[in-house]
Amino acid sequence: MRYNMVMFLEFFYWWYGTGYLDTIKRVSKWITATSQIFSIKILITTLFSPWKRIVTESDGSLEMILKSIGDNAVSRAIGFFVRSTALFTSLILTSVTSVVGLVMIILWPLMPVGVAISLFMALFGGFVK
Repeated sequence: MRYNMVMFLEFFYWWYGTGYLDTIKRVSKWITATSQIFSIKILITTLFSPWKRIVTESDGSLEMILKSIGDNAVSRAIGFFVRSTALFTSLILTSVTSVVGLVMIILWPLMPVGVAISLFMALFGGFVK
């Protein structure tokens, strides 16, 4: 009987100590991983760079200069569109990950209480009126 009581207390010691700290670290890693997957810093620094470094060089004639300016402008516009879409997606996913993580951190200490209430309601048919 003593062993069962010790295990019961050890569970709460772990749940509200090590388990809670591990949950906070895990949520932090999720947020970091989400932002690293999209390489936000690189996307911001290369936002106006040509798409896939596709650049047209001109040979000096006016026609080729105008053609290269047009081609390079299109390449930069495509690069901007793709990178800004990736940044927007990253912002949404990082926000969702942060909100889910925050909810998890808030609910973690309440979960054992929820289990106790559920057991009480299952055994006694709900709250006494």
